[in-house]
Amino acid sequence: MWWREGNDFYDHGNAFRYSVSATTADQDLQGNVWNVPTPPAGFRLALNENPFYNPVFTWNDVGPPGTNTLLPHNNFQDPDDWFQPAAGTNYECATDQFACASRSFRNVATDFDYLVATDQIDNDPYTDETRWMFKKDLFKRIEENPVLQNDVVLNNFYIAMQGTTLAELVPVEADKNELFVPDNFSEALLQQYRADAAQQLTLIEQQMVLLDTAFVNDDTATVRILSDDIMDLQETVTATNTFAEDVIADETADRITTATAIGISNNILAATNTPEENEQIVNEIYLRTIGSDVFEFTQDDIETLYSIAIQCPMQGGNAVFYGTVAICFG
Repeated sequence: MWWREGNDFYDHGNAFRYSVSATTADQDLQGNVWNVPTPPAGFRLALNENPFYNPVFTWNDVGPPGTNTLLPHNNFQDPDDWFQPAAGTNYECATDQFACASRSFRNVATDFDYLVATDQIDNDPYTDETRWMFKKDLFKRIEENPVLQNDVVLNNFYIAMQGTTLAELVPVEADKNELFVPDNFSEALLQQYRADAAQQLTLIEQQMVLLDTAFVNDDTATVRILSDDIMDLQETVTATNTFAEDVIADETADRITTATAIGISNNILAATNTPEENEQIVNEIYLRTIGSDVFEFTQDDIETLYSIAIQCPMQGGNAVFYGTVAICFG
């Protein structure tokens, strides 16, 4: 659904292309931007090779904030006037070209969302497990964007999912992902201690230069004074490092306590399908090991993760990818 998310097309030939058999409905969410206004020689910014299908794409002829990207000129689109100027809000890409998504997209309900919410996805490629993953992603989006609850269909879906294992896994995942995010106070303390230690080490270096000069000049009194000063500064650095280690230790203790609590919430859930079971198992292992500062898996953990990693993601869910990463880590 690239047209809805916003695509940041760089200097690519035929970056936006319809093949001879491609079709979609007209699009009015204005989601495609070109950072480079001129494509390589012989290419187009947008190319439609289907002579029997010419959908209309609308675009507000004012680039997103902070950019100069405009509607692609007719010289660089084929057929002419495929993209037409229109009033409205253009969707802006994320700064990361590998995570190109509109800042507004997650607040927008799509036709596909309605199919997911009403159990109307019937295409053969979609297994029951895949449908479950779509539902979980949609529930998570609604949870993170309460404005979506204003939509009757999505709100009914959101209410119907309450209390299910699918819904209960969402906060487990969110809390798990926050485990290694330091709180603002601790982060500020660590930054201050780092700055203090750097300043103290600079002073030690300066004093060492003076001490070397005092030795050369055989200035015994100055040598004694500078030596005492350097020792005091070294003790200050040690104290600063100790303070920082205490903050890290407190953070670690809090994280282990939190991981244990999340683990309890995860372990009491009753899995109803393979993706839920896999996610629950991966959560349990992660929270008991990495989340609790145990950076080594047991042989049983490795075998369990491997049994998940070798599954097809369409059957085993996203936990298959987590299992693969964990195996590499182990």
